Amino acid sequence: MEIKLTFKTPDVLDQIQDQVGADDDVELDKINSTIGRFVEHEEYITIIFDTERRTATVEPFNSV
Repeated sequence: MEIKLTFKTPDVLDQIQDQVGADDDVELDKINSTIGRFVEHEEYITIIFDTERRTATVEPFNSV
C-alpha cells in the first residue's frame, strides 16, 4: 500500500544554511536548486511511503 503525506515545515531550508555555512554562497545555491525540486513554496514536502516495499520516496513537485 502507498501512503502519500505532505508535510509543512516553514523553516526547513534554513537548516541547510546552518549545515553548509553562510559564507559558501556557491554551494548553498547549488544545494537550494537541487532541493527546490522537492520543496514547494520553500515549505511543503510530499513523501510517499510504500508499506509493501518498506520504502519512502520524496515526490518532486511540478512548478507551473
